[in-house]
Amino acid sequence: MTDQDFARWAGIPVTDARSGLGEADGLATRSFGGIDHWLAAEAAESTAPAAGRSRTYLLAGFDEYVLGYKDRGAVLAPEHAQKIAPGANGVFRPIIVAGGQIVGTWARAVRRMELTIALHPFAAAPKLAEQARPEAARYRDFLGLPGSAEPILRVEAP
Repeated sequence: MTDQDFARWAGIPVTDARSGLGEADGLATRSFGGIDHWLAAEAAESTAPAAGRSRTYLLAGFDEYVLGYKDRGAVLAPEHAQKIAPGANGVFRPIIVAGGQIVGTWARAVRRMELTIALHPFAAAPKLAEQARPEAARYRDFLGLPGSAEPILRVEAP
């Protein structure tokens, strides 16, 4: 998170946010796209992705991963911003996160106890269905659908 994000969340001036973040134990800054972000010190020192960051996630449209930040540049390429919030009307589409980056959107349909998930990647992603399969199964379980009903995954052309 940036110091501006923290100030907005906490309802305090940016100078107070910077001071507090600077005094906090276990935090460090790392620059992404020329903007400093605060994160756990061990994550800032690592060059490898944090544990679990290589996983693919199917997140709801209003997940904090995208909503909680004024500048989303660390996780979303600017040219794709309109794809997750078309028309800038405050309605966000469900997102696909892979390797910590927002790489597409997704939609679901449930018919006759069968879950179909359409994946809409921003760029060609030949392994996306395979990578998203565990998340699709978790979502099926969340919906209370039978475990024997394997989710259908369709990857749409970018």
